Amino acid sequence: MKKVAIVGVEGSGKTVMLAGLGDLYTYPDDDGYFLAPKNFGTAAYVAEKIERMRKGEWPSATAGDEMQGLDWTLKRREPGARKPPEKVCEVSFLDFAGEVYRTAYGISGASDASLKEQAEELKQYVCGADELIVLINLRDVITNGLRDKRVQEAMWITKSILDTVLGNGAADAAPRAAPRAAIVLSQADSYAETIKECGSARGVLEKYLPHVANEYGWLDVFAANAVDKTDLDDDGNVVPAKDFTTQGLLPILKWIRGEKVGMCDVPDGGGDVTVVGDKKGT
Repeated sequence: MKKVAIVGVEGSGKTVMLAGLGDLYTYPDDDGYFLAPKNFGTAAYVAEKIERMRKGEWPSATAGDEMQGLDWTLKRREPGARKPPEKVCEVSFLDFAGEVYRTAYGISGASDASLKEQAEELKQYVCGADELIVLINLRDVITNGLRDKRVQEAMWITKSILDTVLGNGAADAAPRAAPRAAIVLSQADSYAETIKECGSARGVLEKYLPHVANEYGWLDVFAANAVDKTDLDDDGNVVPAKDFTTQGLLPILKWIRGEKVGMCDVPDGGGDVTVVGDKKGT
């Protein structure tokens, strides 16, 4: 059974997206697919994050000394069939703090043994996958441009992850056949007009992250978003609307199931979307 890994630097959309996937596939879809938590920690994580979002709050950031692991099995229950559900694949996710990514891919040195250990675990995690989804949030890129230090770091880490996994000349590239991989532009409804102006999600990647697109524009590139409705709280901050849905994540499970995902499709929803991992959305 194949293993699908999901990664992304801080601000890429990980925490909300993973909670949203668990919520979206708690019940079988029209084709019978659902996500079954493999352990109590995964089930509790999704329940806690979604409950908080239903109350109009974003999930808390991943602290530097924390590492959250989530493991599901994607299954399919054939409608009307009196037999156990079919196991399709495993979907796993390790949520590391941003400093772990920076340590793993050479942006910052680490003297802390725990941080070094997590950096190695991150590399082993991405290299051990049969399929890989790399999340990118283009909000900072579009707003601040490539001269911004945070944008430069995100671009370099994203490219380094792909170099390591796909064996594109990096010193520590994995000597293995390249797995199936996709680049997902998270929080897509925030820049739906930009995607349309560029003609597709791939066009956005080529314009705003050329160094990634030049090397990896041949991968599947598509857009997704985890929250389709937002409100403003009493302080004017963007928060999840209580009646939000996670339908904008359907393209991700569609890709995992091996189905074609439209490169120009933009998920419905007019609200803003959170930044996840280490910071709150704005």
